[in-house]
Amino acid sequence: MTNKWEEHKILIWGKTYPELSTSYFETVCTAGVLEDGRLIRLYPIPFRYLKDETVFKKFQWIKAKIKKSQSDPRPESYKIEPESIELLEFEKSDGKQWVNRANCVFKNKSIIYKTYDDLIKDYETKKISIGFVKPKSIDKVFIEEREAIDYEKFQKKELQILEKSKQVSMFDLTQAEIKQLDFLHHRFKVSWTCFDENCKGHLMTILEWEIYALARKIGYPKALERAKELLNLTKFDIGFFLGNFRAHPNRFAIGSIWRPKKQQPTLFDL
Repeated sequence: MTNKWEEHKILIWGKTYPELSTSYFETVCTAGVLEDGRLIRLYPIPFRYLKDETVFKKFQWIKAKIKKSQSDPRPESYKIEPESIELLEFEKSDGKQWVNRANCVFKNKSIIYKTYDDLIKDYETKKISIGFVKPKSIDKVFIEEREAIDYEKFQKKELQILEKSKQVSMFDLTQAEIKQLDFLHHRFKVSWTCFDENCKGHLMTILEWEIYALARKIGYPKALERAKELLNLTKFDIGFFLGNFRAHPNRFAIGSIWRPKKQQPTLFDL
């Protein structure tokens, strides 16, 4: 793919909770897969400010103009023109196994890693920054309070954005049209092991938008119980889409959770 804007069809499989940005006011890190099976990261998307006709859902195909990011060296990172987004078909769940979705998302089998260490090795040699790993066990799902300094940075960025909005138009918004973004005082965390026989366990943050939106709606305790239900390996065929941080490339987090229901055995399987 060249550094020029090109129109592509993309299946969205994940988006994170909005973050404040002094350059783009607010943005959501969004991930998808191209028709040829390549995983990509799309940035910036001011998701809460998109026009209604361009607001996409998870597992929806979109068409948009994208080009390789020159400011982000990670090979999967692309810039997107939010105004070019066109909504296409929604990839519906086709029962417990999500077969149709799997055929699209996992068209390129190289994105699937047996262990987390295998993904790390590919990062070290090829700079791969997104991959899919299935957990062997999920040992603990919990919420953790964020450090006070995180809130201080959030407040500082809020003030910077407010001052900037007085001087320049941001996405053609007036100050009255700027939406309040709640600071997330807690993070959802997962302690898990992969299929490495010597795995000593991994502790990662969940960044997926849905779980934080649920927490804002029903509270963290109830959202935590829901998260534990959805991360039950006896009921769901769980997999983690892992992505690293641009500022901390050796650190990965859970950007999205793959969770089709497990196929229940029939009499013929017993």
